[in-house]
Amino acid sequence: MCGVVGVISSPERIDVHNVSVDGELAAAGLCGMTHLPTGRVCVRPARHLGSCDFVAPEAARAGLRGDAAARRQSAPTW
Repeated sequence: MCGVVGVISSPERIDVHNVSVDGELAAAGLCGMTHLPTGRVCVRPARHLGSCDFVAPEAARAGLRGDAAARRQSAPTW
């Protein structure tokens, strides 16, 4: 017999210990991955499929608070 141990399923997000994951957003159930060159953070659900949806960190935190005015101020103006 091989000594392979089965995979243990855990609700803990081990990726939160990564410096490129925003802990506040991850604790709220969001992906929280940070795009290091720009500092923008992903606001899709944790463990989402597909690409990240990066927004300004101020807008992400405003979304957690429900602050629509702050979200408008930090929106890109291209």
